[in-house]
Amino acid sequence: MLTMNEELIAELSEIGHEIGSHTATHKVLTDLDTSKLREELKISKKYLEDITGKEVLGFAYPYGIYNLRVIREVSKYYYYARATDILFLEDPLNIRVLNRYVIGSVSIKTLSKMILYAINPVLSSYIKPTIFIHDINASKWAILRFMIHILQKVNAKFLTMKELVEIIEKGH
Repeated sequence: MLTMNEELIAELSEIGHEIGSHTATHKVLTDLDTSKLREELKISKKYLEDITGKEVLGFAYPYGIYNLRVIREVSKYYYYARATDILFLEDPLNIRVLNRYVIGSVSIKTLSKMILYAINPVLSSYIKPTIFIHDINASKWAILRFMIHILQKVNAKFLTMKELVEIIEKGH
């Protein structure tokens, strides 16, 4: 996704948000040969690291599609990976050894739904809302800043994905 606004990426990073990779061209990774797959992973990682000056640890599978071959390649470049929903194209029992590369999430796209999940103890005990931004522009950034402000008012806890992965791995 190398068409994103570099200034907004840098600003998000500077104020503490973790920036993750989503490939260079948003292709279905399971369709690529290994050489092209590696190129997608390396180019986007370097691009974001050059903008932020920080190591890019996280990855999101385009379209949420991946298999064991893709997971193995992603694990060479990134600390963890996630999908918007779990869509694994092979036997899920084979995945046991690579847990930090199959983090699922639930898409919450509206402010009201985000606040509802954040402040409702019943809902938040089942689903831990996570904000992922697929692409960013000035209007989305303004909305996100407003959402963060509101969530801070209700004492929502903010973690980077790396921190969340570490909590998951410790079993808390």
